[in-house]
Amino acid sequence: MNILYISVLCGFTEPKSGGQNRIYNIAKQLLKNKNKVVILEPRIYFNKEDVKIAKIYLYDDLKILSREINLSKDFNMDFILTVRKIIKENNIEMIHFSHPSGVLAIKILTKLMGITIPIIYDSQNVESDFVSDVFKDSNKFSIIEKKIILIYVYLLERFTIKHIADHITAVSKDDKNRFISKYNVNNEKISLIPSGSNIRQLPSESEKYKIKKLFNINPSVITIVFHGSFSHLPNQKAFELIKNVIAPEFKDDDILFIVGGSGFPIYSKSNVKSIGFIENMNDFLKMSDIAIVPITQGGGTRIKILDYLGAGLPLVTTKKGVEGIEVKHCRDAIIVENVDTKFINSIRFLIDNEKNRMKIAENARNLSKKYYDWDIIGKKLMYMYKKFDSHDKFNPNE
Repeated sequence: MNILYISVLCGFTEPKSGGQNRIYNIAKQLLKNKNKVVILEPRIYFNKEDVKIAKIYLYDDLKILSREINLSKDFNMDFILTVRKIIKENNIEMIHFSHPSGVLAIKILTKLMGITIPIIYDSQNVESDFVSDVFKDSNKFSIIEKKIILIYVYLLERFTIKHIADHITAVSKDDKNRFISKYNVNNEKISLIPSGSNIRQLPSESEKYKIKKLFNINPSVITIVFHGSFSHLPNQKAFELIKNVIAPEFKDDDILFIVGGSGFPIYSKSNVKSIGFIENMNDFLKMSDIAIVPITQGGGTRIKILDYLGAGLPLVTTKKGVEGIEVKHCRDAIIVENVDTKFINSIRFLIDNEKNRMKIAENARNLSKKYYDWDIIGKKLMYMYKKFDSHDKFNPNE
């Protein structure tokens, strides 16, 4: 099948965020299953490594007063004309969107071209809920801008789901149910295609020792980690909680909290170390002893959670942090309501009880292998594509 995969808010390779990680791995699975995949991405995110994996086309985002307006694809002629060129040059049979921006323009374009191409909206969260939750604390936009963006995203998502997309994927049961209740869409129109995890080989004690040394960390220190994109407001808040609320409770222990990711500041004070962009995620996870996710807002599923499960790391998280991922409290992770005394005591429990820590880590990795391996996700995706493309009545729960 010839598939046009459109990335709206990020590039393709070298994932620096959870959303980009999903886009990258979904595209890899489509390619792995012998599809021809053409990637359309914003020029500002292009990496020369992209062309080694798929055929790449680029477009420029609109700018107003030097600010990138990346939610305006439906009014972006460079974006629209590039899609037209791709369709004509590549005999596109399916269009796969990662965001509702631009879907309306493409629907109109294909109508004008006199062709019918199914459109799949691969949602990463309930976008209007996510924007409403996160933007309220953003200092990047004025109050008027926030209101305009909230209304625009709601209308865009609603119209995409109800009237434009031929099929929708949701990353969790919660998101699927939210789409159904919020937009009154039929259950049959939505398939559950969760995000996945790379199942990593567990390090030996000697390997972990060497990797900690590479990170300039005393091998005897217990490392507690958190990572993500710093531009994502929930991750900024989590960093502040680690630095100001969680870490001070362990300042007399032989413990080091390590945070990092795209945009994270370089920082080292007391028992907290921020290492900035993580060049080697595999090594970062292998040198880790415990993972924490003190997330209190946001939507969708957190790829970082799946990273920790796939790496066999014992995890302490909030309910919001693990939202949409089928983990059981005290079996696969320790899950608490908020970042409070229970969260801190749960970390201390893992530190003090090695046997329980190892058992939770083992269960987490087994869960990831059974349900969240990217190859398993890829098979679900291709089953959906083939059933949908066959024009049979498609049952996403089949």
